[in-house]
Amino acid sequence: MKSLRVISDGTPMGTRIIDEKGDDVKLAIEAITWKHRANALPAFVLQLSTVITPADLDGKVSVETRNPITDAWSKIASIRFADGTEWTAQ
Repeated sequence: MKSLRVISDGTPMGTRIIDEKGDDVKLAIEAITWKHRANALPAFVLQLSTVITPADLDGKVSVETRNPITDAWSKIASIRFADGTEWTAQ
């Protein structure tokens, strides 16, 4: 498994984790936590219970939100702030 995707409607029952093939991941996932802090990018924490088998983990994050113009879900490429600074996805 190379990548995971979290899809959520904001409720515990409406949250799914899928792999790159689109299959549900039902590993020993105990909790998903989003941390939003002032002056920092949001952090995503995936908490696993004890993993008995060896694990080789690597991560990549992309952020998606509803496009306010098209109403379609889209990846965020950059965010421009009122002070003129800009964050760009890598």
